[in-house]
Order: sequence, then C-alpha cells, then structure tokens
Amino acid sequence: YQRIAYEAAKQSGRGIIPHIGELTTFKTADMSAYDLILVAYEDERQTSLKEVLRANMKAENIAVIIGPEGGLEIGEVESLINKGGKAVSLGRRILRTETAGMATFTSWKNRGIQVKAAYCTLGCKVNQYDTQAMRELMENAGYDTVDFEEEADVYIVNTCTVTATGDKKSRQMISRAHGRNPDAKIVVAGCYSQRSPEEVLALPGVSLVIGSKDRANIVGLLANLHEGRLNAVGSLMGEHEFEELVATREGRTRAHLKIQEGCDRYCTYCIIPYARGPLRSRTPENIRKNLLLLAEHGYKEVVMTGIHLMSYGKDMDWKVDLTDAIAQADGIDEIQRIRLGSLEPQLLTEKFVSALSSNPKICRQFHLSMQSGSDGVLKRMNRRYDTAVYERCVEMLREAMPGCAITTDVIAGFPGESEREFQETKEFIRRIKLARIHVFPYSRREGTAAYSMPNQIPNAEKSRRAGELIHIGAELEREYLQNFLGTVQAVLLEEPEQGLMSGYTDTYARVSVEGADEGMAGQMVKVLIKEAAEDRLLGQLVI
Repeated sequence: YQRIAYEAAKQSGRGIIPHIGELTTFKTADMSAYDLILVAYEDERQTSLKEVLRANMKAENIAVIIGPEGGLEIGEVESLINKGGKAVSLGRRILRTETAGMATFTSWKNRGIQVKAAYCTLGCKVNQYDTQAMRELMENAGYDTVDFEEEADVYIVNTCTVTATGDKKSRQMISRAHGRNPDAKIVVAGCYSQRSPEEVLALPGVSLVIGSKDRANIVGLLANLHEGRLNAVGSLMGEHEFEELVATREGRTRAHLKIQEGCDRYCTYCIIPYARGPLRSRTPENIRKNLLLLAEHGYKEVVMTGIHLMSYGKDMDWKVDLTDAIAQADGIDEIQRIRLGSLEPQLLTEKFVSALSSNPKICRQFHLSMQSGSDGVLKRMNRRYDTAVYERCVEMLREAMPGCAITTDVIAGFPGESEREFQETKEFIRRIKLARIHVFPYSRREGTAAYSMPNQIPNAEKSRRAGELIHIGAELEREYLQNFLGTVQAVLLEEPEQGLMSGYTDTYARVSVEGADEGMAGQMVKVLIKEAAEDRLLGQLVI
C-alpha cells in the first residue's frame, strides 16, 4: 500500500500522504467519508490509476481498495461501485496481498499540515509559463505558495542559461534559498540545470534537479524524495513528445500559453537547442482546450509563446503551422486578443502576414528577431537571412497592418564584429525605425560554434557598443510613441500604478489612464492619448 501511494503521487502529480487503514475495513467502512473510491484491478482494460487521479484533482480524501492477488469477488466489486467507487487498473504495477484491504490517502491540509513552497523564475516568457504550471501542480497537491523572500519548505528555482549572467543569477537564487532555510528542499529546473545537472546538484541545499522536461512530474518526484539528492535530468535529444503543462492562474488580465518547445536552428552563439531539445508542438486540439480554460478564468489576452514559435507544427505528422494554432481562438469571444512571441524573418511569408492582418484578434505588435544589422555578422551567426530579407519582412508587416509595432533583439560585440559592421547595425536600426530594441552584449557559451571563433571582443568594448544601441533604441521608442498623440486607443487595463490605472494597447504601448479605477482591471476601454513620456503614454478614459 505504501508503494501504491507513492506510485499514485508520482503518476498523478499529487502530494498525497499514505495513511494505511485496517486491511479488511473496507467491507464495513463508511464510504461516504471519501471523495473518491478506487477499486483496483489487475485488468489493464480498466481506466488507469493515473487517469482517474488526474481527472479528480480536487478529491482530498481517497480510498484505494485492492483484493488478494489483485482480485475481488464480483459481488464485492459491484457493491463497492454502487457506493460510488471507480474501477481502475494497476496493470503490471499490481501488488500481491494476502488479505483484501484498503489504503486511504488524504491531503496535507486535511491532516492539519502546512507545507510552503516558493518559486523563482529566471529568463524568458516560456520559463515563466513553466514555473506557473509547476506552481499550480504544487498548489493542487496541497502546497501553500509563499513569496521567494520568505521561509519555505520547498524552493523551486527555474533557471536560465542563455548567457553566463543567467547561470550566475541562477546560482545566486539557489544560494539565497539555502541561506533562508538550510533544511528546505531546493528543486532546480530549467535550462541551466538541463545543461549542467551535476554542477547544479553539487550546490549546497539542492535536493532535486529536473532540467527542461518532467516538470509535470514535480509533485511525484518530491513525494518520492526522502533523503539525499536526486538528478532526474534525462537527455532531450530523442525527445519528441510535447509536455502538456497547464497554467491558468498567471495574472488578472493577460495569460501566456506555451504551444511549442525546442529549437533546431543552431545559431552559432546559442546554447538553447542543447538545453531545450528538438522541436515539439502542442496539438491544435490541446491549444483549443487550454484557450477555453483561460477564457473561463476571465483572460481577455493570450500570448502564444515557444522557444522557436515559427517552427510550430514542423514536428507533427500532419500539416499544421502557426496559423492553425492561432485559429484555435476562433469563436472564443471572451479572448479578444492573441499576441505572438518572437518571430523569425526567414519564415515570414506574405501568406502568413495576410492571415495575421485578416484576424481581428491578432495584436499588432511583432517581435521580429534581428540580432545584427550587418550581413557579415548575420552570416557568422548562421541566422539564415540577411538585412534585405529582414527589411522586406518589416515592409510586409507595415503594409498589411499600418501603425504596427515591430520590436527586436540585438547582440552587441559578436566575435569578429568590426567597427564597420557595428556602424552598419546602427545605421540599419535607424533606417527601419523599430519601436523597441532589447540589447544584449554577446555572452560566450561553451559548446557553441561561436565560443571558439577568433577575434573575441573585449567586455569593455561590448558594453560600449551595447550602450550605444540602447541609446538609439530609447530614441526610436520615444519617436514611435509620438505617433499616438491625439488618437483614441483600446487599452486592456491591468493594474494600479502611481495613482493611475495602467494597461497596454494591442501594439504593446504602456498607457497610464486618468479616470479609471482599480475595479476596472481586466476591462478593455477606450483612451484618448494626451502625452508621450520616455517609455509610456498618458491618456484620458473615454469609455
């Protein structure tokens, strides 16, 4: 029965605690005391234990009944099912028992036990989604969420490895958690732990390392973790199944939905294909199911994210692409906006742009990854496009959707980047007038092709170039925001800020709104734009 309990926890993602009853009490027990009664068979044609437990996550008191040699008399089975029992199969995991009996499981809260968990996320929006999904699994299992700065029983650090700074910050957060409660279990997930699991497991306080998969099993892994340390990181290179994590309680107005995992581009500077594995996509049916869940939770805007979003569907046996994923929001009136994560210019076609422009739910803000405005640097990066292709993509988007915001990422100081190439990047950025630029100094990552390239740029020079690009980006953002003056914009209100409500336009311009109050959070309102500040707009509520 102890083994059934831990297996149940592992399979279903539940923090249930086994509580062994008398082996024959089920014949006289008051079955009304249980939310869920499971009658365990050896017959594999029955519904699996995992499926039933996952379908009944809200059940707090569970009874699992098993007979001698895995069998119960027909009359006994019928009697138990008449009392509300569900037949389940333990399959090959059946345990041989000499006497028919019952094991009961109850949640921590029902036994007066409070187990606190705290969470820290480093890195991208995909990581934020993964953390939220793990948080919800933990909360469903009975863990209470507390702030990361508080003392907790379990700390979960979801790490980033895209730069050396990401590794460093990940170690710092692990150290901070251990310092706050040396007796706590520290679980490390994400790209850094996937890439360097033994290094992470050796850090003080770390109990469990799970990498970039098996996040859905976090509760079961914790339930089976007694003493010592566990490296549960497996290879991703042969991974082909999308891990269907679910996050429905992310915020008040905007939700993220991860629809794609992995990357096959192998840009010379990037470690992510090794840390995230090959392409895997969420099925259109599952996307639709999750969108309906998000609509039920009141979200009006959903951001579709992925590691390489434009590769959505490439791994599937049938022909689907990103437009099929977007189409899953059709007919869900509660969701008024679909925002897209990062897009790749070499995969942006006129057909795709046309589909975006004809969809009224699509937000007119597109993060079109650039990395450099120099053809020479782009070639060494293995980016598979040049500045002419990038500029044509910008033109297509602006022609189809006038006034749209195009944002990007730029790397400063890539190996061998000459002063002339740097000037080419600055001139290109100024010419195409992007709305916002995220600038990153090049970070040398061992295991990538760029790591061993000659003519590495000194850190001081990378910082200087990054500073110049940031300055240009700030100028372009101010210039872009000026275009909104005197216009009326639809703003999705989110939160109070400095005495005003703030929210975002579909072009992702932040707006501070006069005349709105906190009770209007989550509402889509009309706002007359009166001023443009450094990084936001100021407007008056119209409707």
